[in-house]
Amino acid sequence: MVDPERARALALKYLDRRMRSRKELTDYLRRKRCDDRDIETVADVLAERGYLDDAAFAAAFARDRVRLAPRGYRLIEKELRDRGVARETIDAALRDVEEEFPEIEAARSLLASRHRRLQNMDEETAYRRAVSWLRGRGFGGETIRRVMDEVRES
Repeated sequence: MVDPERARALALKYLDRRMRSRKELTDYLRRKRCDDRDIETVADVLAERGYLDDAAFAAAFARDRVRLAPRGYRLIEKELRDRGVARETIDAALRDVEEEFPEIEAARSLLASRHRRLQNMDEETAYRRAVSWLRGRGFGGETIRRVMDEVRES
């Protein structure tokens, strides 16, 4: 077992690289063979001092996913759930991101980047592939329908 001071040092080093969720930190410290009591104590202290904040983590994660590597909100939600973020925290982060960068804009942007690959296909094949591609990136049915309707109208 790792002593409490070593657990704290490991946690700080892990958080120094990028923001993490509480679950990510606790999983990491468990892999490093830290005692569960030490893990909880370290996580509580870091949370009190503002180094570990699931709400800030979720907001930054969602914002980065939408802007840097556009994905639909369903996929972002799943990624945050996998990182142990609570449902209410995820919902709040996605609401904030929606105000700044609507999901439909991300879908439009992604589809525009895919346009060249789709333009040499017949219309039905291009439509099916675009829908499948957007669905695979976590966009919901309504968003996909709206974007594809816009494409067909233009």
